[in-house]
Amino acid sequence: MLFLCFICENYKVKAFNSVHQYLLQFKQLYNRVNGHHMDTNDAKEVFKYLDTTLADEFKLRRTMKAKPVLGADDIFLLLTHLWARDTSIFPTEDQWLTLATIMLLSIYTGCRPAELVDASKGAGGKTTSRKRPHTEVWDADNDMDEDGCVDEGDGLDEPNYQGREPWENKNDTEYDDDYFDPDTVEREYKSLCYEDIRLWIVRNPTQGERDLLGMEITFSHHKGADRKPKPYLLPLCLCLVPTNFDCSTTFLFHEEALPILCPISHVLAIAIKDGAIEVEGSSHAEPLFTSNLQHPTKAVLIHWKPEMLKMPLFRQAVRSCDLFRTSEWKVLRYSTFAYYLDRLGWATGFEQKLTSYCFRRGTGNAVDGAATTAVRDQILRHNPQTGVFCGSYNNEKVRFIVQDAVLDQPTNSGFLRAFTHMSLTCDPRAPQTVPDDVRDDLPPNPELVQLKLEQQELRLELKRLYGHAFVQGSIGTEAGEEYRQLNRQIATVTKTFERELKREYR
Repeated sequence: MLFLCFICENYKVKAFNSVHQYLLQFKQLYNRVNGHHMDTNDAKEVFKYLDTTLADEFKLRRTMKAKPVLGADDIFLLLTHLWARDTSIFPTEDQWLTLATIMLLSIYTGCRPAELVDASKGAGGKTTSRKRPHTEVWDADNDMDEDGCVDEGDGLDEPNYQGREPWENKNDTEYDDDYFDPDTVEREYKSLCYEDIRLWIVRNPTQGERDLLGMEITFSHHKGADRKPKPYLLPLCLCLVPTNFDCSTTFLFHEEALPILCPISHVLAIAIKDGAIEVEGSSHAEPLFTSNLQHPTKAVLIHWKPEMLKMPLFRQAVRSCDLFRTSEWKVLRYSTFAYYLDRLGWATGFEQKLTSYCFRRGTGNAVDGAATTAVRDQILRHNPQTGVFCGSYNNEKVRFIVQDAVLDQPTNSGFLRAFTHMSLTCDPRAPQTVPDDVRDDLPPNPELVQLKLEQQELRLELKRLYGHAFVQGSIGTEAGEEYRQLNRQIATVTKTFERELKREYR
């Protein structure tokens, strides 16, 4: 009981199911330490305490949040807006291509964001540097493999609707570059690196036509890989289905007719910009699209430069003399990617918040009917026969119109597809901000007014004690800590108020 009370008092937990998940994990820990299960009556009493006392005291939400699913139409809409209509500012032009490539790989592989970008944390929740050991952090959905009953949206994916871009804050160390040793031979990040990608030129089986490009991407550092280093066997399947070696999952890609949907062209553009291809004359893409392999050669592997193998494909924009450039080594932070994604969904006109797990759920639902259960679990990196997909990823909107089945009539597939994906309520004309005249007509937030009054009183008291340099002078004192805590509370309340105001007006 004390453990659950501690969680509710000290952590940002809003949902009943999230606290219940902590209880289940505590029972597992109890079993591991003591060698036997918790007494059934004791477990019932703890659950009763959670269900009554804690749920009422902390106003825990019992309803599940909606878990939207992206479809092919949604990803095309997002990419079209990103390339053709988006007026948002990025710290460097490379970040446009980076965001589009991550979105394509996310929807085509169903990978978790930590497999593409850096979602690790160091001690005390601070961002890790390259020299600190990385520890795994669960993603925004905290995708628990046991029952998936956690609260999506809490944590790293918290939306940012402030007018100021995060990289404008010069105190934010995420946009500071990290030193790296160019002679290093060790891989520093678990996110996608060049050595995980194999780009091929494949001889076209149709005579007289140009050769084709193919790509393999291997994900080795998926969730739980360090705890479960064992292989599992799957039957042979159709093309574009991943193959598994040990704990790795390899996905196959081919060219798409529309470049906006082609993952190979996006990855190739990044590689050419980085100068990663070892072949001479590879400073542009034309030689790769005009090759003509002859019998008996079936395919040729495009090699990366040895010094590029350990380099992350997606890298952070960092400051350099008050300007921004793409880091040579520092991997893109998950918080930065989540900010880009949330901002894009908001600008495109999506009603529901766009997160990385919208892509993962979209992948799972797309392959659910087209592949076997074993292949679907392999794509999502789920343990076989655990039922995680049905509990956490299956579209809450039934992908079947029972009315048509009862009336023995065909179903309009376009109608069904529209109602089961996020873009149903998308409106590109939705307002992005709240007009000043609407803000002026609103009454002040009473909680914010009270906090600012307390802050002003404490500020005057600190000035009387420590002078104009009271911020530095009060460090280590109880009054100084109270003042800084008030500042944090004001920032939190302001952010929450702004977010709710924009959502309601929208």
